[in-house]
Amino acid sequence: MNTASYTTKHAYNFACKCYDMQAITITEISQNELECLIEQTLIRVLEQSKKAETSKPTNRALTIKEAANFAGCADTTIRKAYRERKIKGHRQAGRLYFFEEDILTWIKQG
Repeated sequence: MNTASYTTKHAYNFACKCYDMQAITITEISQNELECLIEQTLIRVLEQSKKAETSKPTNRALTIKEAANFAGCADTTIRKAYRERKIKGHRQAGRLYFFEEDILTWIKQG
């Protein structure tokens, strides 16, 4: 039996994780319904991605760990960049904070 005839004659049983981390279990779905579901999910993911790309930084104060998570690097990289005056930091009550905008500027500078 070839794959095409199998998929058109039988229902699909599958479980998937959607982009928003909600688990969905679907049983007895036709190939057309599955294709439609996948297409709709991809459209939602692409729209979400476009929104994330165009959103501005909130410019809130970040701790060193938060700044590292935001930049996708290690804490030590943020500390070193601050020591070398590549990232602007702000001291408040003995703690060091960074603004998202300053982190983005540093990343763009390479």
